[in-house]
Amino acid sequence: AYTHDKSGVVGEFKLEILPFIPVEDVKIEPHNELLYVSQELALDYSFTPESATASTVEWLSSDEKVVTVKQGVVTAVGFGTATVSATCISNGKSSSVTLTVDPGWWIWDGRNSFKNWGIAQKNDCNMWSAKYRNETCRLKTFRQ
Repeated sequence: AYTHDKSGVVGEFKLEILPFIPVEDVKIEPHNELLYVSQELALDYSFTPESATASTVEWLSSDEKVVTVKQGVVTAVGFGTATVSATCISNGKSSSVTLTVDPGWWIWDGRNSFKNWGIAQKNDCNMWSAKYRNETCRLKTFRQ
C-alpha cells in the first residue's frame, strides 16, 4: 500500500488465505447453571473436524428476548428459558442446549442502569465500591 500524500511511506500486510473446511458435526456441552441478566457465557462446544471453518456453523436462539448468541457466546438479555442451537450449514447436523435466565437475580457491575427497577441489596455488597471499583454485586430485583 502506498500513501497519496507524497510522503513516500509504504506499508505491507501479509494475508494468509486458509482453506475452507466445512464443519461436519457440532456438539454443545450441557450447561445446567442459571444465568443472570447481562451475563455472558462462552458455550463449551466442539467441531468435527477440529480444523473446520467456524463460520460454517449457524448459531440461533429460540427466544432472543431471553438470550442472544454470536459465535457460541451467549448473552442473557431477559428472564426465561431459551434453547441455543448450532447447525452445520453443509449438512444440517445440529446440537443444542437449553439455558435459563433466573428471574429473581440481576448481576450489577456497571453495565446495568436499573431503570424502572427496585433493588433489595445483599448485606455483603457495597453499591458504591461495586460501581467505582468494578466489582460485581448480586442483587434481588423486582419490577416497580
